[in-house]
Amino acid sequence: MISMHTYTHTRVCSNQINTRTGRYLLVILDCSKVGTIEGQEIFFVTKTGIVPIPRHSTYLSEDEARLERNYCNMLNNFLANSGFYFSYSFDITHTAQRRANLPAIEDELQRRAQQAIRV
Repeated sequence: MISMHTYTHTRVCSNQINTRTGRYLLVILDCSKVGTIEGQEIFFVTKTGIVPIPRHSTYLSEDEARLERNYCNMLNNFLANSGFYFSYSFDITHTAQRRANLPAIEDELQRRAQQAIRV
């Protein structure tokens, strides 16, 4: 886990994890540019962190605190050994084929919505 002071140097807040005993922010601390798609920069995540959202941990039993530490260690290991990519300005979750069809899909959804309103 990282301290709240490190959080000020974070590039991206990527997600929130809820556990039985509290919440954590998953943050991207460092990344490197690996290329571009359609003129938009794509980055590879090189360093991540887990920031605990402040809470009172006095109610945790010793066993619960141990399990929470183990979970955070496993999550850190997973994040450190997995390959993650992101873009600030481009949706990399869709294939090129799907992106090419998105305007048609959006037009169809809008047409259906307008029909539903008229009924």
